[in-house]
Amino acid sequence: MSIRVSEDGRQFFLETKTSSYRMKADELGTLLHLYYGEKSGGDDLSALFHAVPRGHDANPYETGMKNRDYGLESIPQEYSGFGGADYRTTALRARFEDGTRTVRFRFESYRIEAGKYAIPGLPAAYDDRGDAETLVITLRDVETGLKAGLYYAVFEEADVITRAVKVTNETAGTVTLEKCASLALAYPARDYDLMTFFGRWAKERTPERVMLALGIRAEQSLRGASSLQYNPSALL
Repeated sequence: MSIRVSEDGRQFFLETKTSSYRMKADELGTLLHLYYGEKSGGDDLSALFHAVPRGHDANPYETGMKNRDYGLESIPQEYSGFGGADYRTTALRARFEDGTRTVRFRFESYRIEAGKYAIPGLPAAYDDRGDAETLVITLRDVETGLKAGLYYAVFEEADVITRAVKVTNETAGTVTLEKCASLALAYPARDYDLMTFFGRWAKERTPERVMLALGIRAEQSLRGASSLQYNPSALL
């Protein structure tokens, strides 16, 4: 099977032909990203997550302010919301009716579906042969009830995992989404090269490979679609 879940329903194992993807909902309900890379033979990769004191990290109230090693700014969250003591670039920003913007997602439930999820009205990969499986993990904001469904479709033989997110307003008022990314990946600190693709007529997708440095780098096409001038994709 390309998708497996631990007996306690809090660890998730996605497998393609040559890769593995691992997640875990910890004791506070934070969905942690544990691993994505070469296929792993081991099941429980929780040991890959090491909480260490960072000095200036803010600690969630749920820790009782006693665990100085647990800071939302430094742990590998699978899908992060703005505020709540995470000062990195987050996957989602929302503004609620009372003007607040903090979103602290916690794990609520999961389900596994046959086939690949649909994205009505948008381009997407399809599962015409019925080979894919989809894992849906539901997160909920602890204060407002805003719900996010994380969708993972696994094409095992094609060696592909696709991602999408569906946000549902189950709050008492209006919610304005200021940002909603399909995913956010947390990787261990290492030396990485970033490969991108630019071009022109008759010279499409020319590769450029540079060392990934500190800061923010954006790869995008402003034409509303991929084009011969720029392909909005990247390899790490």
